Amino acid sequence: MTYTSYQVQVGQLDCRVFSDGYLTLPGERKMDVNILFIRTGNHRILVDTGCGVSPQKGAGRLVENLAAGGIKPADVDMIIHTHGHSDHVGGNTDAQGKPVFVNARHVIHRQEWDFWMNRLKDKKVETGMPQMMLEVARKKLLPLKDRFDFIENEPEIIPGIKYNLAPGHTPGNLILMLTSGLRQLLCIGDLVHDPQEFVHPELYKMIDSAPELAYSTRVDILSRAARDKIAVFASHFAFPGLGRMVLKGETLSWRAIRKNQES
Repeated sequence: MTYTSYQVQVGQLDCRVFSDGYLTLPGERKMDVNILFIRTGNHRILVDTGCGVSPQKGAGRLVENLAAGGIKPADVDMIIHTHGHSDHVGGNTDAQGKPVFVNARHVIHRQEWDFWMNRLKDKKVETGMPQMMLEVARKKLLPLKDRFDFIENEPEIIPGIKYNLAPGHTPGNLILMLTSGLRQLLCIGDLVHDPQEFVHPELYKMIDSAPELAYSTRVDILSRAARDKIAVFASHFAFPGLGRMVLKGETLSWRAIRKNQES
């Protein structure tokens, strides 16, 4: 993997997709980790922070790829987290536990924050992936509590960026709609991880907190995106994760844009 970024303009919003690398999954499948950077008149925003310091050799490349694009961590003043999983908040802190994006406020839905904080307080013993996710929350969310702003009722984060709650993957999972002029981009986060889920919806259900709700939420939101012909950014589809949803009958599919040259 040699690509680092892909430019996409949404009206007056200057956006770039940066690669954080990829995760290797059971069965030797690979899943890209794509991070959206948004430049507005007043803000420099990241949607999620990727894996950060990761045991996976292919992941955690966001900071170096931002640097290749002329962006320093200190340039970022806002980070919007779609949810609290390790590949979306892992880049919040470095190997010493210090904030990576020193000038950034972090935005997360109150329901998502409470979900992780309540689980940290719970005395229930968890193992495997649930325990790993809790350790990430303990290291990547809790130490930065004073840097977080919680959204709950007002749908607009800043002018041009609105969110909708999309529960199922996690209770406070978000999707974002970027709007400028007549252009829109729907950022779906982990609403779906792989186009194969359209024919094999059980593929990633083990990491959904409520699999049936995750499925119904996915079908509802993506069907509407297909009908409205809205451009889509997907965190884990093949880089740069940009394209459109297509609906034929009741079957959803993905039509990706072509990659540009590496930049």
